[in-house]
Amino acid sequence: MVDSQYILPNDIGISVLDCQNAFWLLSKEEKLYAHYISRASWYGGLVVLLQTSPESPAIYVLLQKLFRAQPLSELQETATSVGITSEEYQVTLRIPA
Repeated sequence: MVDSQYILPNDIGISVLDCQNAFWLLSKEEKLYAHYISRASWYGGLVVLLQTSPESPAIYVLLQKLFRAQPLSELQETATSVGITSEEYQVTLRIPA
């Protein structure tokens, strides 16, 4: 049995924060610090994936490049143009209907 405190509902809200103005108010040293914290977080995430399986980091990087190269809406258009139905696309990516 799964403990319900670890399950998030699919309809949970997401708050988009606009941090651009706050970032530009930082000093040069603070911006550099933020950059290095970001890089450490990225590589730390890859280390966690490597502990899962040796191929996980490469798969994650591949997916990152894929989703950054093409917006999700265009990816869906491409998928439907090659014969994948909308239902198959949503099931594959686990997109709530």
